[in-house]
Amino acid sequence: MKLSTRKFPVSGISVPGKAGAPGDVAAPAAGGTLVDDYRKRWVDYGRDPADALVGAGSAGLHVHRDSQTAIAEYRPRFEAGQAFARSLGAPRVFESLEDAVDRGSYFVGSPQQVIEQIHRYHAALGHEAQHTAGIGTPDDPTARAGIELFAAEVMPTVRREIPDRLWDVPAG
Repeated sequence: MKLSTRKFPVSGISVPGKAGAPGDVAAPAAGGTLVDDYRKRWVDYGRDPADALVGAGSAGLHVHRDSQTAIAEYRPRFEAGQAFARSLGAPRVFESLEDAVDRGSYFVGSPQQVIEQIHRYHAALGHEAQHTAGIGTPDDPTARAGIELFAAEVMPTVRREIPDRLWDVPAG
């Protein structure tokens, strides 16, 4: 599986199906419907369903060796994001950060927990590209440590365990 911190430039599900671009979704519950629609439209435009590539976005990422520390360190970013969304009139989707980790696309916890969260997300959507967001900035030592742990322990495992046509291209 390709893991990236950049989203595909997709403005709607029917456009990528028609143009042959990858689809990108951000939440497993709503994403399943969007992915199904994307794959249907892909076929409707005469494309081979085996060639459809799906990307999925995450709403947040933070990894720490101790899962409770990961939650505690990420909570201020989560709460700030929720407050901003409410200021724009967005409805409350999750009751807490723990609820967002359990039901959403927030990958927060120990390396093993984040690997399991990505597997759960992949099982729901069958996607091949994973966008990660809400990671903080490299100049923040806490965020940087989480990014480094993600790169060292989560990414290699996910790349090994989830098939990926984007990365696993034969040379030549």
